[in-house]
Amino acid sequence: MEKPKNYFFKKHLSSALTQIYQAPMTVIIAPPGYGKEVAVSYYTMSTNALTLWVNVPKGAGGGYFCGALKNALSQIEGEASVFDNALPICHGSMDAATSFLRDMMAKSPKKIALVIDNFQNIPEPDNAYRFLAHVASCNIPHLHIVLLSTRYLPVSADDLLNGTIARIGKSLFCLDNEGIERFFASYGIEMSKDCIKKAATFSEGWLSALSALANAILEKGAFDEGAIADAKRRIGAYLREAIWTDIPDTARNFLTMMSITDAFTPGQARNVCLLTGTKTNAEAILKLLEGRHVLDICDDGSYRMHNIMLSLARKEAKSLPTGLFEMAARALAEDDGQDLNPAASRLSAREWEVLELLQGGKKYKEIAAALYISQNTVKTVVSSIYRKLGIQSKKELVINGQ
Repeated sequence: MEKPKNYFFKKHLSSALTQIYQAPMTVIIAPPGYGKEVAVSYYTMSTNALTLWVNVPKGAGGGYFCGALKNALSQIEGEASVFDNALPICHGSMDAATSFLRDMMAKSPKKIALVIDNFQNIPEPDNAYRFLAHVASCNIPHLHIVLLSTRYLPVSADDLLNGTIARIGKSLFCLDNEGIERFFASYGIEMSKDCIKKAATFSEGWLSALSALANAILEKGAFDEGAIADAKRRIGAYLREAIWTDIPDTARNFLTMMSITDAFTPGQARNVCLLTGTKTNAEAILKLLEGRHVLDICDDGSYRMHNIMLSLARKEAKSLPTGLFEMAARALAEDDGQDLNPAASRLSAREWEVLELLQGGKKYKEIAAALYISQNTVKTVVSSIYRKLGIQSKKELVINGQ
């Protein structure tokens, strides 16, 4: 494998990754596609340590983790069948497994990074985490455990304070404008400052979104609305498979209803759940979605979705009854006192796409190219938007959108 490219290694991320060989265990939590696997693999490759990589696939059976861990460790021991009786999540005790690991690591002449990727797919993650945290607390020489997860893990404050466990969050994997420029340069793509700003707005620094955009630019030969639309489709399909289909129907319906606004407060979420008859309470839904990295908490305490996830949620709007959106809009208005226009909730997924481009100052010809539709279709959709919103001109549309 070639030497790592440092285009996404921000200074703070590079510093954080050094904790892998300083702390007994490092927990890295970020959504799918944020580049955590690439960052860890490149960083460990740049060291003289041995890396044992265990990937836990979706649908893994109850004994998968034990078997995969045993196979990985056999690279050191040669034969790790003792783990059949050593791992507490199989048969034995945590102390027996820890003692075995300590004896095994004593034979290793160099540091070892035991990386467990997609940790959230382990059938009983709490038991596995409890065992690994116990191993980390024993501070076994040469052994450094790295957990990569897309979901929340119960790292205790004491473990963080005493240095037993280090935690790296998703914010360190989001590229700034300088990082985005270096990222595209690695693809041989030169970007103006305006284009970098547009790429940053589209991707919010998310590595997978930038990768999709770079590939779209290379295929189309230009950075334009068509490339962004193509990248949005690609990353939308990825999000649908990696996140959207992996959350309960109640949470998906909630996100779809909340897509009529860019951000919302916990009070608005409660009102929407109450008024629309959602069976699960808002607090439980928000906790679930925050744990899955679907929602971000803003500085003012409100919640927001990544703009690509927001677009995906709006496309799902046609799958729910119109009445639900009208009630959701009413609940949002009652909480913050704004006179929201319930008619906006009746817009179709296509109308939302056209509306966003119109409010961004795009002309009919540009919208048609971006969405791969004819200009006549754009005019028809715009007429429908005007009718539903009760407006007569593009000027009113822009004011309405602000």
